[in-house]
Amino acid sequence: MSNLLNRILVAALLAPLALGAMVEGGWWLVALGVLAALLGTHELYTMAKPHRPMALAGQVGSAAMVVGAHWGGIDWALLPLPLTLLVTFLMAAGVAMRESATVSIAITMLGPVWVGGGLAALVLLRDAGDSDHGLTALLACVLGTWASDI
Repeated sequence: MSNLLNRILVAALLAPLALGAMVEGGWWLVALGVLAALLGTHELYTMAKPHRPMALAGQVGSAAMVVGAHWGGIDWALLPLPLTLLVTFLMAAGVAMRESATVSIAITMLGPVWVGGGLAALVLLRDAGDSDHGLTALLACVLGTWASDI
């Protein structure tokens, strides 16, 4: 199957679920965001496997950012970052590594910052203002991204 056909098939199957979660908002969107955070960080850490990322710390940090965004706004969305860094540093200190621990920590922290931060921003956007304005802003952002990606 060609790459384009594969992308179209996945989009056709997942787009209604994603749009439904966006329209519903609240914890439905958070649940989808957590799932996307776990899958996205897994994909990132699979590509970066030679650099030995600490996947569990990064995945928990990414998921916590999405939950924190809905639960307490931007402050709670950013709170998992220093906690993830601390856990990652402690994990790196407890494991004998052949290569630099700095690279491993950096790759691990890229997951929550890049994947978790992006998804947390979408949750914050949906929760912004009243229900209609947040939904409109989120749909404009997501549909614009989908259109330019396709």
